[in-house]
Amino acid sequence: MENSSGSFIDQLRERRFFQFFLSYLVAGWGILQFMEWLVGRYALSPAWVDVVVVFLLSMLPSVALVTYFHGRPGRDRWQKVEKIFLPTNLLLAIGLIAFLFSGQQLKAMSTQVTVTDEAGNEYKRFVPKKDFTKRITVFPAVNQTGDSTLDWTRIALSNLLGADLNQDLRLNSLSAFQLLPQYEDHGYSVDSDLPLAVQQQLAEEGYSDEFLTLSLQKQESDYSLELVVYQTRDGKERFRKSFRHPELMALVDLATVAYIDELSLPDTQVETSGYIDLPASNLFTQDLAALKLFQEGVVDARIRNKPAKGIAALTQAVQLDPNFAEGWLELGRAHLRLNDQENGQKALETALERSEALPERQQFLIRYTYYTANMQMDKAIALLEMWRQLYPSTYQPYEGLVNLYLARSDFDKAREISQDAMKAGHSSRMLLLLAQIASVQGKNEEAIEYYEEFSREFPNRAQETSALGDIYLRQGDFEKAKEHFSKINLLKPNDHAILGKLAEVAYQQGDFAETERLYEESLRRARSLKDSSAVLNNLLNYHYQRGQGDLAIQALDRRWRLMKQYQTPFEIGMEMISYGIIRVYYDIGRELVIREKLDQYFREYPDQTGLLTCAADINYYIATEDRLLLNSSMAKCEKIVEAFGGATMMTMVRAYQAKVNGNYVESTRLFETFFNSIGTQIDIAAIELGENYRLAGNAEKAIDMLTNGLKNNPYEPSMHFQLGLSYRDIGKNELARQSLETALDIWKEADPEFKPAIKAREALAKL
Repeated sequence: MENSSGSFIDQLRERRFFQFFLSYLVAGWGILQFMEWLVGRYALSPAWVDVVVVFLLSMLPSVALVTYFHGRPGRDRWQKVEKIFLPTNLLLAIGLIAFLFSGQQLKAMSTQVTVTDEAGNEYKRFVPKKDFTKRITVFPAVNQTGDSTLDWTRIALSNLLGADLNQDLRLNSLSAFQLLPQYEDHGYSVDSDLPLAVQQQLAEEGYSDEFLTLSLQKQESDYSLELVVYQTRDGKERFRKSFRHPELMALVDLATVAYIDELSLPDTQVETSGYIDLPASNLFTQDLAALKLFQEGVVDARIRNKPAKGIAALTQAVQLDPNFAEGWLELGRAHLRLNDQENGQKALETALERSEALPERQQFLIRYTYYTANMQMDKAIALLEMWRQLYPSTYQPYEGLVNLYLARSDFDKAREISQDAMKAGHSSRMLLLLAQIASVQGKNEEAIEYYEEFSREFPNRAQETSALGDIYLRQGDFEKAKEHFSKINLLKPNDHAILGKLAEVAYQQGDFAETERLYEESLRRARSLKDSSAVLNNLLNYHYQRGQGDLAIQALDRRWRLMKQYQTPFEIGMEMISYGIIRVYYDIGRELVIREKLDQYFREYPDQTGLLTCAADINYYIATEDRLLLNSSMAKCEKIVEAFGGATMMTMVRAYQAKVNGNYVESTRLFETFFNSIGTQIDIAAIELGENYRLAGNAEKAIDMLTNGLKNNPYEPSMHFQLGLSYRDIGKNELARQSLETALDIWKEADPEFKPAIKAREALAKL
């Protein structure tokens, strides 16, 4: 046996087997190192390194066989066994790789993007693809220490962990400050510890993949933190681990590392990403007293609607730590909510100066807030564009852009951003928004397609959304709308919003008694102040449609009383200056009342930017048709308003100005430009264009516009009124009489001083 073994070893030496085999291993190691470099340099999937390892190991039998037959010096013939074995080995190696590594695993994890910041600087970065990212909800911690002085850690630990996780490019987390405003909607106070089922529901509403719960305990001189990770789709526990440390912030770092280690996401933290993993203590402040005051101040200012109390706490926080950038940010926001522009701007400037050491996403939020507060909307948009390109898994920049473009009436741009958000993995949020935009623009088939896509992706959520019913409402298919809302009402009988939708259907079907009953029932079912104020807004609009001015103002006053409990006077003032509210007061003969309210508001909350007073004056003079004062205000305010609202919105304002000035042809042209640019078919398009066509001498076109508008809004009294005047202008008095009588029938319970009803009665009397 020994001679045989020695003879075989000698043969291997003679065939230089060991030299070639070692050379293969060395070459394989070099290939492996090269592949690791490629993965790091070009952000390829790290699975490619494993592919190389598996392939090299799988081909070892072929290397051994070839070395054995061809290792001697000189020329050798290929053996039959080699011709069969080598291809077979290669196919088996490829098959094994295909079995072990799916195509998904081998995709590039990141893609290179070129971004331009708000200063015009251009640079390249790698960003993770959506398949290698995860959305997380981090709930407030449960204080199990028995020490009530540590209750503040509930929110602080959640926000710290959320911010710490957000440093990872692959993660996007929602934490306490984003979650707490939703507690009331589910019947809980901000101090409550939520049941697991409610946590799962909130995580689902945030479209999170997983949600995290935290429990804090005290053990001698150490703190103990338990982290539990649940899957959102089924609520099952996936991971649980406890950590112990004498410092609270160190516990957050331990929890972050443990959670990320448990993730099945490959490493995408390449050099070109700009990723820096800072300790949790560097994300807000290292001063625990300042951190406590900070979170208490934010809750008071943002959630409990006690901005003055919140400002006091936040001021103390930044005094304890003058470098507390997030503290300065929230202090600035709180001052701005009280319309204190001077102190708000100072705080935001300080936040901006102190933000350079923060992670990039936190810097983006501070800069965005600063730009919007300073009315630098072009810079705000540029920043959001960069933000969404660098962090496509973060919903916030998409949401900000869509809201800005919708506020500017740029529906096409809002649609474009929404579609990009879908490609980045936010289809859950954007599909219904796209359906709504398409529906408002009169693109009902497209709206239904978006809704059906949402239904396929989220069948359970689709059963509870009113989106399809809203589309049917805008189409004028009220029976289908009623059927859809009724089905949801069976599933959610206590949902005030669905009762409100059924009330809308009842109104469009002319059942006013049922409309009022459903709105009152909706008001009784409302679970929160926000819900109640939303129903009161519906009642305001309903009573105004019926010409019931006293009831409309009663609903509005009740609404504002409720809003005072969760919004600041500044935010209520923003509603007060709107054209719609001013028009309500004007049409019921109380324009001087709203003028005094506006003047009193600006005496209490001086407008340092000039934007709000300009908007209030322009809206007031349009509603009251005061030509001289409107032209004076436009000369003074046009540039200020356009800088904020954009060119599209200013086209509509100029259309109203031309109308007040009696230039109906120009007003019509501007209204057509505005409505064509946004592609919308909302009620105001039919009303304003219909009236303008009539006043410009084109009654036939007015009739076409108003008749089409009434198909989807058969009980819109203003359209019937304008239609009656248009028929009168071309001598069709019987049709004019019918239209005017229909308008007056809707207004039959109108207050005596309701101006549109007075005008309709006068027009009918002249016939």
